[in-house]
Formats: sequence, structure tokens, C-alpha cells
Amino acid sequence: MLTMQPLLLRAQGEGADGFQSYLVSFETGEGEVEYVFTVDDRDIPVVRAADEYTDATLCDPFAPNLYKAILNFHSARRTAASAIS
Repeated sequence: MLTMQPLLLRAQGEGADGFQSYLVSFETGEGEVEYVFTVDDRDIPVVRAADEYTDATLCDPFAPNLYKAILNFHSARRTAASAIS
């Protein structure tokens, strides 16, 4: 990514809205920052990001790749959970 380097993606748990949240840590020029992303998978899966993240990466052509990675991680966790049940 142009403005930030992703370091860590981890599941944060289900939020009050019933959707799964993920925390992503980034390295920036000013140090490490974290943002929460929420996956809404009711119909077509969508990743919602904090406004601060969206503002920081507005012109970053690599930002969509992070959304895809979060969706893939979410899907893998759902698949594993259903296999265990």
C-alpha cells in the first residue's frame, strides 16, 4: 500500500450489529496504527472500513486488495467453523 504497510489481520469477534469484525494493524511513517473492518455477509459480502482508513487510503490503488484479503479470511473462518460443527 502506498501510505501504510499492513502488518497483521486478526478476528476481533462479533459486533453489536451481529457482523464479524476484524482488526488490521499497519505500519505508517508515524508508527503503528490499527483500524477495525466489519464484514456484512447478509447478501453480497461487503467490507466496511473506518472513515479514518478510507480517508487515509482514498487514492491508494492497493486498498481494494486488503478488502479482498479480509473477505478471503472471513470466508476461510466461516468454512472452517461449518466444518467443525
